[in-house]
Amino acid sequence: MKLFIPLLLLICLFPGSGFAGQFDCENPPFGEAIAQYDGFEKYREAGPVSYYRYVDPGCSTAAGKYGTPKITYAVVDGKLYAQIVSVVSEELVRGIKERTALYKAGKIKAADLSPGFRDQVKSDVQPKMKEGANSSELIWDFPERNLRAKFKTDFTTNTVKLNYYYLPIWKELQKK
Repeated sequence: MKLFIPLLLLICLFPGSGFAGQFDCENPPFGEAIAQYDGFEKYREAGPVSYYRYVDPGCSTAAGKYGTPKITYAVVDGKLYAQIVSVVSEELVRGIKERTALYKAGKIKAADLSPGFRDQVKSDVQPKMKEGANSSELIWDFPERNLRAKFKTDFTTNTVKLNYYYLPIWKELQKK
């Protein structure tokens, strides 16, 4: 009983905080239910996928050093399926072009194609590459983390999109 009253007071003093977990923008909890986190606002649905924004001014990713990224979270059946980060940056696009040329010439490894992937990509893992007249796309699979990363660059608009997909949900959606 002595412990119950202080605990009850603590709950009453901080009613807005609840017991929701802290969401990590840099390392989203893919495959987990987003209902356990405060701050998500749904803004669109497309088939089985719902799209949310996480409303927290402190939420950022590595793309933030190149501009103000637009971050979207895709949810299927209440579970976090994808993180979609989009940023417009001439500096970033120029760097991607330079690294892609060095990679094609064999002067750098696949891990150096995207600075954000250096810690994630083993040097022997090669991305799938797709190139268009004004765009390029690199796709890595990280089976040990159940993730697929898609790094898409539009050279005309200087837009870079980095999408992470949770593979178990992605595979289920591919079957439909």
